[in-house]
Amino acid sequence: MMNFKKTLILISLLTFGAQVHAQEKISSETLTIDWSQISQKDGVIISLKKEDCKIIGVDKLFTYGFIKIENTTNEAQNLQFIVQRNYTDGCVGCEHKDEYTKTVNIPANSTISAVCGSENSQLTFLINNPFQLDHKELVDLILIHQ
Repeated sequence: MMNFKKTLILISLLTFGAQVHAQEKISSETLTIDWSQISQKDGVIISLKKEDCKIIGVDKLFTYGFIKIENTTNEAQNLQFIVQRNYTDGCVGCEHKDEYTKTVNIPANSTISAVCGSENSQLTFLINNPFQLDHKELVDLILIHQ
């Protein structure tokens, strides 16, 4: 019975360690209009940036985050990840993970990205809606690989 408990504890620690290792963080101060690398793993580089975007028919600007993925390998890559957004008053992407999971297929030796007006929702995420009263100030973003 004691060996079973030790094995269970070891498995729990390894699982927790893998989850912590699979997360990368970027502070809100580091996130600018220029690409900032957040992850580099197995020949795939992920970078983030933010931009204020004009929405047609709306006077105020919305702030969006954009994702750039570079595949430096000779094989196509299938990625699944969540960009968790931590605000001073809450978190987006911490619950209902299926809703926030991004799935991307990137061809070999290529780069994909998004900018304002892009239609690829897998490479964009909302940071600030000027009409939304909660989630005032972004603290950091965490990239969680799945």
